[in-house]
Amino acid sequence: MSFIIAEHYYDILKNFTIDYTPTWGYIPLDEDRIVVDLDTREMFLPDSLTDFIAMTNDHRSQTVYFEVDRYFEDVDLAGLTCCVEYVTPEDKENKVESRFRLYPITLKSMIKQGTTEKLLLAWNLGSEATSQAGVLSFALHFFKVNFETESLAYSLYTKPCFGNILEGLEAITSDKAKEESLAYYEIEAEHFKILTAMIE
Repeated sequence: MSFIIAEHYYDILKNFTIDYTPTWGYIPLDEDRIVVDLDTREMFLPDSLTDFIAMTNDHRSQTVYFEVDRYFEDVDLAGLTCCVEYVTPEDKENKVESRFRLYPITLKSMIKQGTTEKLLLAWNLGSEATSQAGVLSFALHFFKVNFETESLAYSLYTKPCFGNILEGLEAITSDKAKEESLAYYEIEAEHFKILTAMIE
């Protein structure tokens, strides 16, 4: 989503509650998950995500999974709306950390570990989150909207977590680079024709 500024924040959360009701669905159990400790509000990256969580310009090809206790101080988080609030490397470079982006969680699942029920949540990274290499900052926000008072009846945040977006092979953009690339492939194609003729 676009930048969210303070005066529109509640309206966005309200729209999430109305338009993005999460569904109970399948989340693969063999995928590593970011574990959320609600007592400390910390999130812990698994070893598989410590080096990087995505490449630049990945779009809907990488999903980050979260694991969190379903109940926190007698509140059932499964009945709340949840979103990821994040700041991209590009946002930081442009010094707009006071603004952030939102992603509504629309897929959830549940597992049991002993007697504890765990919620599994899925964040499908879009190109807005991966547009530039660097550190992606993100946090979870569980909330409930009170439509009568136009306010939040419940709100729970995690501490920010940080993941690396690694730089991939950049697309060729300059005309000169395009010309050089085209000339290279034309030469390679000619060499291939010669080699093919020799083999025949």
